[in-house]
Amino acid sequence: MIKVEIPVRAPEGTDFPIHVPWFFSNVLLPCPLYIITTVDGKGVPNAQPNSWGLPYGAGDVPMFLFSCWTTHHTYENVLETGEYVVNVPAIDAAKEVMRTVEHYPRGVDEIEASGLTALPSTRVRTPRIAECKAHLECTYLWSQTVPLWEGVENAVIAGQVVAASADEDVLYGDGISKLAAMRTPYITNRSVDAASWTATGPQLCGLVGGMANFWEMT
Repeated sequence: MIKVEIPVRAPEGTDFPIHVPWFFSNVLLPCPLYIITTVDGKGVPNAQPNSWGLPYGAGDVPMFLFSCWTTHHTYENVLETGEYVVNVPAIDAAKEVMRTVEHYPRGVDEIEASGLTALPSTRVRTPRIAECKAHLECTYLWSQTVPLWEGVENAVIAGQVVAASADEDVLYGDGISKLAAMRTPYITNRSVDAASWTATGPQLCGLVGGMANFWEMT
């Protein structure tokens, strides 16, 4: 099989969004969709869709890492309050989830504004989202930033999982049964044709078992 080298960055002159990783868009690596919830110092909830997350660690220190820009309320809130919650939605709630993409001003309850329902957490002040299938309550451990361009940095945030919960129906049976009950949506970045290095499609969201263009993210 012939291996084709993929440019790490979009070729010069290519009409491609700067915030989307070029090489991931070529191989269409699917990433699970999460909602990261936080609260500010006044307790106002924020919600952010995120597909750059990773369960990490083991033993007495289970962790969850995720990435976002330092200009986002999510990053600011985590540093201010020292906590966040990872919510795993089912594909049925994808439209409500994507409403959290909107940049609401400070002081707006983004869970309520997006048509979702806040559910009190068990160990942290940040609420869970009732419509989601599973939740990880996390306390802040550390963060690392990398400059992207002037005034904007990308942050990796690590938190220790101090509590976990899930809908009863996703806890029974083997792995296949649990995946079917979770119905986790996966994001694939824009399709790129390596013959011309041009984008051929938008970002897609669908189930990993049957990727479907049912929701175009703009």
